[in-house]
Amino acid sequence: MENPLLNTQHTAAISDNLLKFFNRLAIFLIILAIAGFVGWPLYKYIRHNQALESEKVGKEAYESGDWQRAVEMFRQSLEAYQFLKDSQSLVRQYDTLGSLYANHNDLPAAIEMYLNGLEIYKIQGNYPEMAKLYANLGSLYAVSKRFDYAEVMFVNSLGVYQKLGNQEGTAKQYENIGNVYSNFGTLPKAVEMYQKSLEIRQQLGPPEEVAKLYNKLGTVHLGQKQSSEAEAAYLKSVAIYQTLKRDPELADQYTQLGTLYLQSGKPPEAETAFLKSVELYQKLGRTEELAILYKTLGGLYLKRGDWARAEEMLRKNVEVDLAIEKDQEVKNPVLAKALGESTEKSNARQLEMAGQYETLGKMYYIQQKWSLAEEVFQHSLTLYQKQDQQESVAVQYGNLGNVCRQLGKVPQAKEMYIKSLEVFQALKKPAEAAKVQAFLEELEKSAQ
Repeated sequence: MENPLLNTQHTAAISDNLLKFFNRLAIFLIILAIAGFVGWPLYKYIRHNQALESEKVGKEAYESGDWQRAVEMFRQSLEAYQFLKDSQSLVRQYDTLGSLYANHNDLPAAIEMYLNGLEIYKIQGNYPEMAKLYANLGSLYAVSKRFDYAEVMFVNSLGVYQKLGNQEGTAKQYENIGNVYSNFGTLPKAVEMYQKSLEIRQQLGPPEEVAKLYNKLGTVHLGQKQSSEAEAAYLKSVAIYQTLKRDPELADQYTQLGTLYLQSGKPPEAETAFLKSVELYQKLGRTEELAILYKTLGGLYLKRGDWARAEEMLRKNVEVDLAIEKDQEVKNPVLAKALGESTEKSNARQLEMAGQYETLGKMYYIQQKWSLAEEVFQHSLTLYQKQDQQESVAVQYGNLGNVCRQLGKVPQAKEMYIKSLEVFQALKKPAEAAKVQAFLEELEKSAQ
């Protein structure tokens, strides 16, 4: 039998086939290597450009007011950068999305984005950006009323800014920590933080930031019933705003100073401060603040027994509120909403007017100006009815009954007393109902 190993012709055929196979395999592997060498960078290039395009479209959508589209595009860009492991671009998207969510009041989502960005900055050792993000997170936690978390973030930001020797950032974080302590009610610590911020601001500026810190110190001192310290701080704030000719802030500061004097039992000083605020608010056209001050001054003059000035202020309060109501009635509802006007706000204003009319009525009643008392009690009644304030409605019916009785309008007085009695009975207010019943019986006896 012939040994196949010695069959050279057969052996050569096998060798040729193996060589062809390995040649083809080598070519295939070379092709794969070339494809990997060229294809992967090409794919990364395509994804990177897709990310940039998504980012561009996101910016355009945000600028046009399409918030949902903007978030969608920035999210697509974020996913692409995550796939590419491009940390620099990735952290940029976290920052952008964090700002977007924060501006749209989606605070949990904003916090998530900033925390993700913070981790990257930590790995990179990017301390300036770390400090900014700690501060941003502190602000978001503060707005969310999570003051314990806010404190941690602001303290972390402070530490980084101190390490960097950044005085501006250090001053701001001392102030932020002071705000947190103020909200906590830890007022001595709030004073300490504001003082530290103030020490830097006095050297660094700007003066409006110094004035703002004096204002905050005054408010915290007032909260601790430290009237002298509060007054000193407020007066320093006033002096700076006067120098800067900053009327809006100066008006607010005079109002706070007036409130301090009122609480400290210094009505003359309070009156002077409030009148300075009134002058500035009139100049600035700030009607909401004017209405509040007119009411406050009206109450101050009532306690003093200065009826003429009290009447002037209380009527001005009502006039301003009426003007605001009328202005809102002619506005497009969508526009009114955009300007922050709400049904709740309008209702509160109408209740405020009803109360002022009632106060005026009582003042006129004491002065025996019966016709004027009747007029304003009727206004008060109408507004309370509109707001469905039944107990106050019953009180005004009773007030009108008393006034009509003084005017000799017996039938009208009886009608008002009966209406007052019916409402109090419906509300199950036996004591008030008994009082009105006594008025009614007395009226009937006197009419006999």
